[in-house]
Amino acid sequence: MEIVPTVEATSERNRFFHQPSKSRRESLERLVCNAGSEIARSKGFFFKPFPHDIMNRMTLPPEILRRLFYMARRYPGLACLLHVNTRKYLAP
Repeated sequence: MEIVPTVEATSERNRFFHQPSKSRRESLERLVCNAGSEIARSKGFFFKPFPHDIMNRMTLPPEILRRLFYMARRYPGLACLLHVNTRKYLAP
């Protein structure tokens, strides 16, 4: 739809909230592991088909919202929010 140039593009909203970058699942998992933690579970949390400013203007029925949560679990690589459970890695 060409609303944003790339998935990683920083929007005006990101700049306003001091969110300088975005992570893909792989880069988030790598960051967690490099920090000394082990990933117990990783999953997509929410699928957002439009930018925040458009989503905020929409009134979506509960069934559509449930499906957006489902889509994120089913296709975590496309989710806009990621959830990572970690445990501290203890070297032997």
